Amino acid sequence: MVQAACDLEHVTVHEVRDVESARELIESEDPDVVMLAGDLDDAAELLVELLGQTIIWLGSEGDPGAEMATEVLAKPIDIVSMQMALETHLQLSPPEVLSAPELGDEGPDTTRIAVVEAERDALLAEVEVLRHETGLVKREAQAANGAVKRSVDEQLEQYKTKLADAMAALDTQRRTAEALQSAYGEVEQSHGKLLQRYEALEAERDALAERSRDVSSLREQLELAQRDNAILKARLAETAVQADNAKRALGLRASTQHEAEEAMSEVGWWQDALKEAVEDGPQGPSSEP
Repeated sequence: MVQAACDLEHVTVHEVRDVESARELIESEDPDVVMLAGDLDDAAELLVELLGQTIIWLGSEGDPGAEMATEVLAKPIDIVSMQMALETHLQLSPPEVLSAPELGDEGPDTTRIAVVEAERDALLAEVEVLRHETGLVKREAQAANGAVKRSVDEQLEQYKTKLADAMAALDTQRRTAEALQSAYGEVEQSHGKLLQRYEALEAERDALAERSRDVSSLREQLELAQRDNAILKARLAETAVQADNAKRALGLRASTQHEAEEAMSEVGWWQDALKEAVEDGPQGPSSEP
């Protein structure tokens, strides 16, 4: 609509559809007039940034920030009002302005109105063409919508089937998860029991280790006792040998003592006999030697 309202031989129109692109365009082109749609996101913020430039606000006068614009064109926008605004702010002369001799008794205002009416009629013709084309497009769109609707219904059925399958799979996974959770609980209980059993086995192992140390100590004591016993046996054998030797010595001593006693007895007898012989001597009766 802006391009249709402008005389493209005298006006260059640049169009963007978001505020960020508008900032880049304004920085590179430095336009004479900025026409800013009020329904764009952050349009009021851009309006504040452009204060000092010629800004035509396309929207309502009640829009936030619209009072700071150079001019406000309310929507729906009248193309004639847009043309007049552009002519005013760009200081353009209306096209096909007739000179005074050609006007006769009509003044410049009448000529301007005639030009505007001609442009209006041309635009109305274009609007009719657009309406006809819009009707064709609408009918084609309705036909396409029917085909699209059928396709969408088919896709919807497919999605419903897939969703049912997905829900069934999800239910199966849920039951599987519950079974796994139950099994996990049983495993946890078994793990606790095994841990208790392991602790009991650890205690038994410690007790066995203590007993093993006691057995090792007893074994060492037994080995020492066995060595002492062997030593005692050796000493006992030596003592037995010594006792046997002593016994034999005692036997020899007893035998010697008996022989000595017998010898003493015989010596005593000879002593008595000699004594008697001495007493009997030459005075007594004679005796045979």
